[in-house]
Amino acid sequence: MTRRRMAAWALLLVAVVLALALAPPAPLPQADAVVQALPRPAVDGTARPLVAPTAVAQSLRQLPRQDWADLAGSRLWQGAAPPAEATPAPKALPQVPPQAPPLPVPPPAPAPPQPPFRLLGRYVDGDREGVVLLGADASVLLAHAGEKLGDDYWVESLAGNVMVLSYLPLNLRQTMDIGIAK
Repeated sequence: MTRRRMAAWALLLVAVVLALALAPPAPLPQADAVVQALPRPAVDGTARPLVAPTAVAQSLRQLPRQDWADLAGSRLWQGAAPPAEATPAPKALPQVPPQAPPLPVPPPAPAPPQPPFRLLGRYVDGDREGVVLLGADASVLLAHAGEKLGDDYWVESLAGNVMVLSYLPLNLRQTMDIGIAK
């Protein structure tokens, strides 16, 4: 915002505040009747009620009848509330047998590690099919169905594009993708 625009807004704000502060208050409805009903203090020093009974009666007459009916029926005008009935003593809660602690969760079943072999290729030697694998120690291995592969694996079968291995320490089966079936 530019300084000129900010100055214009500030001037407008000051003008509105001054207009509100200097404007005469709007007269309240029925304020004249209440002011006239107030008694003047006695010159002799005797005490008078602050509001004349006629002013109270006049203002009460101006209330709609429905409001009077609501006031007459409210507990405010009926006096003190009746004494509360004695509440019965609370019943004893039934004893709940203690629950046994939850059973411990069994540890997950052991899972074999991923086979430490990488497929290099497949070959067929007569009627015998085999795969060429690269071992974890960079050794080249030939795998055939029914033979031991390394220290921990047994080749169960070579069928289609899957080689089924048995992990000997846990006696669990694993599969390894060996490519497209011939």
